[in-house]
Amino acid sequence: MEEIWEKCGLDKDRWEKLGEDRSIIEAIYKDYMGRSDELHNVAISLSSFLQKMTGVHSVRWRLKSPEHLVSKICRKKAAGSEKYKTISIENYRDVVTDLIGIRVLHLLKEDFSKLHGEIIRTWDVAEEPVAYLRNGDQQDLRDLYDKLGLHVENHADGYRSIHYIILTNFTKNSIKCELQVRTIFEEGWSEIDHMIRYPEFTDEPLVLEFVNIFNRLSGAADEMGTFALKLAKDINRFREEGAQKEAEATKSYEELSAKIEELERAHNQNESLRSELTILRKLANKVQATNAERSSRFISPNYQNARVYLEKRAQREISDSKGNNEDLNRDLIMRLGFSADSFDEVASTSKKSIKESVLRIRRMEADHRPDDPSVKKYVRPLKKIAPKKDDDIDT
Repeated sequence: MEEIWEKCGLDKDRWEKLGEDRSIIEAIYKDYMGRSDELHNVAISLSSFLQKMTGVHSVRWRLKSPEHLVSKICRKKAAGSEKYKTISIENYRDVVTDLIGIRVLHLLKEDFSKLHGEIIRTWDVAEEPVAYLRNGDQQDLRDLYDKLGLHVENHADGYRSIHYIILTNFTKNSIKCELQVRTIFEEGWSEIDHMIRYPEFTDEPLVLEFVNIFNRLSGAADEMGTFALKLAKDINRFREEGAQKEAEATKSYEELSAKIEELERAHNQNESLRSELTILRKLANKVQATNAERSSRFISPNYQNARVYLEKRAQREISDSKGNNEDLNRDLIMRLGFSADSFDEVASTSKKSIKESVLRIRRMEADHRPDDPSVKKYVRPLKKIAPKKDDDIDT
């Protein structure tokens, strides 16, 4: 039967040096072999959950093989790691934090902030997240990681990645899992670096030089991706602003056109109103001329005959009558057409005869000129005072 140290790629001398720890390592090896199905299910569930998070392009996962687990414990013990001095079958799942390893890939650096926020909100973090950078990486990227609460370290080999140790509880036993978050370009460099350098060219200067060049190119590719994204956003923003301004210009043109049409209609309407006003003015002038002509005629011939008769009768009564001057109304005498000099002559005129004659004249004026304001005021008194019969008037 093949020994454990042979399965794990250890030489016999190194294995013998472990002394009493060999039994502990063998127990851990067997226990871990029996937990593979449980860890497999946890890894699949976590990967499915992570794949749905914002900005995630793809997810990869792996379980640490039993052989790699034993090899790691032996290497750490040989290096004198304090953490691994007291490792046992009871605590090895807490000491070794990468039994489940999940790699989360995103396209651009700009995607990381939102993804980081979702990870922190979803799981408890057992250790402070670490951001590995290459010497010479942009300072604004370091500032971003500091702002997000990450511990920033420069990696000697140019390795770039964000590492989280999260705690998950699919069962009563809490399980630690290592999340590695990086861009696709960083993943590409890491895979090629691992493939070329290990295990034969770890210290070959020429290989290291070309791998480092490729590392810088992958960083530049990330920067170019960021620039391309920003450029695309700027172009879209310019297009949207241009479309908005074009829409505003179209709207302004339509409003201006509508206003012009409205003004044109108002102008045409004003021209029509001016024409109508001219016609109305001509008509008013014609009516005014007609009224003036009618006023010059005064009243009908019958009324003229009656007035002449009454004036003659009044003159006759004036010459034949005597009376008190105070009973004579100067205004009435003037309306009969007499001069002011006649006042003394008619001092003895009968008040009743004069009043009756004047009222008859006013009544006839009211009948023939009902709209004349100088006559209209006499209509009601005439109906009460004037005689009902006109036997003395020749028509």
